[in-house]
Amino acid sequence: MYIEVKASKEHYYYYLSFKLTRNEYQHILDHPERSFVYVVTDALKEPMLHVIPGTALKDLIAEITIHLSSSIIKEKWKPPI
Repeated sequence: MYIEVKASKEHYYYYLSFKLTRNEYQHILDHPERSFVYVVTDALKEPMLHVIPGTALKDLIAEITIHLSSSIIKEKWKPPI
């Protein structure tokens, strides 16, 4: 069994976003029946645990987050002031 834990100080209403790394997401895709994401919301005040089975994530289109670093930046532009 694989459990990935994420936490947020935000309270869950109808929408909450969290990030999975490429390796975390790939592992869930490779083993959806044995994977779970545990999301703890409102972690600092009134923690609530939400369990998401990997099977619910296997068909999602994941948000892609790009962390800028000088090794991937080929060009920079700044608007004239």
